[in-house]
Amino acid sequence: MLPNYIWQLKGNDQSGPNVVILGGTHGDEIAGIDVIRRMLDRIGLLHNPAGIFNREDISGNLFLGFGNIEAIVRGRRAASEDRDLNRSFSGEDLNCTPNPNERIDLKRAREFVPLFRQTDFLFDIHSTSMDSVPFVCFGEMTKRHRSIVALIPVQYIITDPDLIYTKDSGLTELGTTDFFVNTYGGSAWSIRNYGAKQGLVLCYETGQDADLTRVESTIQVLSRVLEHTGIIGENFASIICAKDRMQYQIAEYYEQKIFRIVFCVKAKSKDFSYEQGMNIPWKMVKKGEIIGRYSNGEIVEIPEDGMILFQKAPKKIISGRNLFTIATEV
Repeated sequence: MLPNYIWQLKGNDQSGPNVVILGGTHGDEIAGIDVIRRMLDRIGLLHNPAGIFNREDISGNLFLGFGNIEAIVRGRRAASEDRDLNRSFSGEDLNCTPNPNERIDLKRAREFVPLFRQTDFLFDIHSTSMDSVPFVCFGEMTKRHRSIVALIPVQYIITDPDLIYTKDSGLTELGTTDFFVNTYGGSAWSIRNYGAKQGLVLCYETGQDADLTRVESTIQVLSRVLEHTGIIGENFASIICAKDRMQYQIAEYYEQKIFRIVFCVKAKSKDFSYEQGMNIPWKMVKKGEIIGRYSNGEIVEIPEDGMILFQKAPKKIISGRNLFTIATEV
């Protein structure tokens, strides 16, 4: 059974993979939501109720849709006060007996579990609270990840093999969409191609969460990656991409750099302000530099050398959760 607000494009040729593209896993990241809306509009399904639609130009199954519906409606990162949807796929959550009073984000995660168990590729569209260039992030780099990220015109690839970024939620495992699909995903397609069930996930970060200027280039990136998986060909790609493709020409190549998260600093309160220039991501910093201070005058210093990223915008700072992250180049 399909999750609500997921459109399945079922290929007449079922020899291809199962590919999922999600926007709105975090409800306040509107760029990814707009990506899905535009893609659905161009294939004529935006105003159709979600369901299964047969396509001659698909090999396998392409699933397009929205992640956390209630959070999207509320314009918030999460629908609950506790963990958001992208921290709700841990075993300790999903193995609990469902109950009517459990948080909305966990209920939504349960809806995705049957689909994710059969997913060969998941492309989860995200964005950042502070302005940023597009980048890609996931748990740990594998050979299959390398073949995909080489197609994506981003300079930065962020990995978190030690689960440092996730520990702000008190989880012992990643608990994200990529954790679940990488661990449990894969269909008969992956068995034929790799000898075992293998799911692969990329979180594609488009930039600042309210910035829609990169939506068209994001769709072109997705089109390129979808063609690589073999699920679509040039005809379908031409349908979902903008008519004036030259207006949104994407770069062909970047010298990609891989970074590993090594430290996260948690916020002690919401009343925090950055020093000048310290709210800009991808900045190389030194241990002991001042990043900012709380309203009581307490100074926050950089804990070790590296690159600063994932700084929370002042309006999105939550006491006890990640304030900023330090990564080092691999």
